[in-house]
Amino acid sequence: MIAAGFPPRLIVAACVGFVGAAEVKERVLRGDVPAIVVRGRRGGSGVAAAIANSLLLLARYGWR
Repeated sequence: MIAAGFPPRLIVAACVGFVGAAEVKERVLRGDVPAIVVRGRRGGSGVAAAIANSLLLLARYGWR
């Protein structure tokens, strides 16, 4: 998407379980798009869901 001229507004990089996941997440950190990244080989769908839920709560209630 970025190369096609449609950058996302935020990237959540919490992937795990494929070869090169840690390297891909480090590449995301070096990019120009704001990102939340779980560094290294850790992460997963539960972590990604927790990040998404936290962002939704912040959008609704703000930072307190």
